[in-house]
Amino acid sequence: MYKIIDLEKRFRPEIEGLRIIAALLVAIYHIWFGRISGGVDVFFVISGFLITTSIISRYNKTGEFKFFPYISNLLKRLLPSVLTVVLTIIVLSIFFLPRTILEKTFNETIASLLYYQNWQLALSSTDYLDREQMKTPLEHFWAMSIQRQFYLIWFVVFSFIFFILKRKMKRNGRRLINTVLGLMFILSLGYSIYLTEVNQPWAYFDVSTRV
Repeated sequence: MYKIIDLEKRFRPEIEGLRIIAALLVAIYHIWFGRISGGVDVFFVISGFLITTSIISRYNKTGEFKFFPYISNLLKRLLPSVLTVVLTIIVLSIFFLPRTILEKTFNETIASLLYYQNWQLALSSTDYLDREQMKTPLEHFWAMSIQRQFYLIWFVVFSFIFFILKRKMKRNGRRLINTVLGLMFILSLGYSIYLTEVNQPWAYFDVSTRV
């Protein structure tokens, strides 16, 4: 198995620096250029790096990887801030948003809290690049929804990996992880390139293109 120390603590300045760069990319491109940057993708990469090292580190220490401890740790860390933001937006929307966009905002509130906002936007034919299209204050929650769906996918992937390792103790853990994740990378990248050509708005919100 991988020998992993607490990489988040060791590389905290570098990670925080990357987060700042990603935030600046998003802000600069959205505000001054009216375009999409790679900032969100940087956030996804950081999240993927941290959750992967966390899963492997926990398994190395305990020899176990269970669903409820995994999910409860994520919810304890993320849910309070999500509830605060969503509830604040609901209250302010009632007072300040026009009635024409209020219903859409309430629908996206449920999607945001249940982490399927990306699919809500995809199914409603939302084009994130179209500045003329009606927007809601919760539209940005699509990225958080993709991250949570990714965490669930990662639970299934690593449960499979750890199952194989327990069944076949002599198997090289590093090679198995690299093979599985490498294959997923190739499939996701290939699908992303294809779907972006066929249906760019849907590809933008599809979790399969972001893995």
